[in-house]
Amino acid sequence: MSQNQNDRIAPANIIALVGIAGIGVISGIGSLLNTDDGSVTWPIIWAVIVMTVLGAFLCIAIKAKGEDSHRELWTPVMWGSIAIYVIAAALMCGPFLKFFYVVAEKDNLQEQAKAEIANMESIFKRYEEQRKDFLSRAETQFTAFQLNGKNGSNDLKNYFNDRVGNNIRTWMEDIAIPATNISSLKKSEEWSMIKKEVNGWNYLNLPKLALRIKMLQEDSWTELNNRIERFGSEQALIPVIKGGQGTPYYLDGCAQFELGEAPVSIFCDKLSQDDNVTTTLGFIVYILLNLLVLFNILVAPTSKLVGPEYRGKETEGTTL
Repeated sequence: MSQNQNDRIAPANIIALVGIAGIGVISGIGSLLNTDDGSVTWPIIWAVIVMTVLGAFLCIAIKAKGEDSHRELWTPVMWGSIAIYVIAAALMCGPFLKFFYVVAEKDNLQEQAKAEIANMESIFKRYEEQRKDFLSRAETQFTAFQLNGKNGSNDLKNYFNDRVGNNIRTWMEDIAIPATNISSLKKSEEWSMIKKEVNGWNYLNLPKLALRIKMLQEDSWTELNNRIERFGSEQALIPVIKGGQGTPYYLDGCAQFELGEAPVSIFCDKLSQDDNVTTTLGFIVYILLNLLVLFNILVAPTSKLVGPEYRGKETEGTTL
């Protein structure tokens, strides 16, 4: 980078260093936002690559501009280095622009994350409401069946005698309710922590947060449906009883839950998308930082020699 005769750091050098550091740091954060799990290894490597490449071609261009000998060779090197710098900057701009995309889309992404958490909570609430309703109906029907002298089909009589016995309330509280309760599945503490992280919105933690929401949604949905299947068709733990009003009671299968569609982690997909992540602000900031870096070439010392012919020695030429 440009230096005066006493090899002191010029203001232009500091500006260039700030520009390269800014590009590298923001590119590293943007690369982090592109990761699936929030690992910092590759983002750090990427930031170093960006700063090294841009810094290297900047130094070559400044060196070439200040060379006194063989100007016919060094001038193309200078312009070639500037051209390569510009091409490299254009090719490596993706992660930098990704950061500004996430910044610009903060409100939308945050609302999407909150919506997915609320959707999962609504699924649990829907399950709880249906579970309580099914159990209440079963208790009511069992009571009516018992009061009517157990007038019903053989399979219902066998079910009642083998599983319920004479104490319907005991069956409810000791067997049916504990087996179908999903308080442990809700992982309320983890959901509460996720809510706090969404509200706090730490950019460096977003990939891990998105992955946690996605995995928790998938795991909770799968476990919930497996549990319904297990105590439903496999164990027939919540029976559906029909009949009565003068007709024999009979078993009509088991409770069928309607939980709606499986949750989809749109937040995770939006955060990790590579298309349409450009913003006007990102482009402007990126161009300005690169101009700060290239400004160092403009003010760097020029060769002291001019003229059509020289042999690498002072010719009393005019300083450029």
